[in-house]
Amino acid sequence: FLSAASALGREGVVFASIPNWEMTDTPRFWTMMVFDPGAFELRPVLPSEGMAALAPLRSMLRDGAVAVVNGGYFGTSGKGRGSPIGALMTDGVLLNPPFAGRTCFGWNSENRAVFGQLTWNGKVHLPGGFMELSGINRTLKGDGVVLFSPHFGMTTPLVETRAAEAVLGGSRVEAVRTGGGNPIPEGKLVLAVYGAASRFIESLRFGETIDVSLQLNEGDPAWSSMSHIVQGGPFLLRNGEVLSEREKLSDSIIDRRHPRTVVGLTKEGHWFFFVGDGGTAVHRVGFTLDEVSRILKSAGVSYALNLDGGGSSGIISSGGFWNIPSDGLERPVSYGIGAFQRRGR
Repeated sequence: FLSAASALGREGVVFASIPNWEMTDTPRFWTMMVFDPGAFELRPVLPSEGMAALAPLRSMLRDGAVAVVNGGYFGTSGKGRGSPIGALMTDGVLLNPPFAGRTCFGWNSENRAVFGQLTWNGKVHLPGGFMELSGINRTLKGDGVVLFSPHFGMTTPLVETRAAEAVLGGSRVEAVRTGGGNPIPEGKLVLAVYGAASRFIESLRFGETIDVSLQLNEGDPAWSSMSHIVQGGPFLLRNGEVLSEREKLSDSIIDRRHPRTVVGLTKEGHWFFFVGDGGTAVHRVGFTLDEVSRILKSAGVSYALNLDGGGSSGIISSGGFWNIPSDGLERPVSYGIGAFQRRGR
């Protein structure tokens, strides 16, 4: 390499690689942004194609967002396709149900926040009976009942099984359709039933009433008052104290060094985004979750929730990325969390 560089009239530099990234004196780099809640508000931000898509974080820096950080865990179902794993709510609309055993972070426009684990249930009350919801904005492989909103995308999923859909304006049936792959009208909900039970949707008529009820933690008022919810895990800091909860995540995720993304609240009640780089021994080897927790505690953080990390970790503003993605390029993600300036501030 040095000879080749010299032949080109350039001076090459070779850095020695660190043989063990778990050593305590390895190089580390992190970025933390803090937002005054009086001047900024946080909101989840989705790919422009909807929840069924994965997109680069830079494409979510829109609609006035001053900064965006990647969100929680997600699954992949194909190139550029995937879906969130765990609770996701925006503007009071539950877009994805919670994943059992992992911590959620909820907040509202009054700058109230809550951290904890969530359960959920959903019921669909039809003329003459009711059905349990199987999911929200999800593609099912078998029989079930799913509620779709325009956040999912432009159309419902294509399916091979028997299916019927009711388009809802509020609680009133505005149309009944068979099969999948149908448009999701703006401002409407679509109730899709797959399998033999689809006959109950097929028999509905225009103007009939369907009542869809959703509950978090059996109607817990603390969560019912939240406008936005994201889920990650584990919970790293509570009241400024480092936690050791693992929330059924692997030892590698907890104890090995990786890029990290964290969101939460400082002692002053300010929102913060934290991204710790990783993936190269020259600049950044990453962090264990215990190391992240202690850095945040020393920075005056009271509450901190770990989000998706690794190649997903990213933080961006109008000036560009504030970290170096460990994959060498942006990994498409399921959603982000944006900071938006409040009107008049």
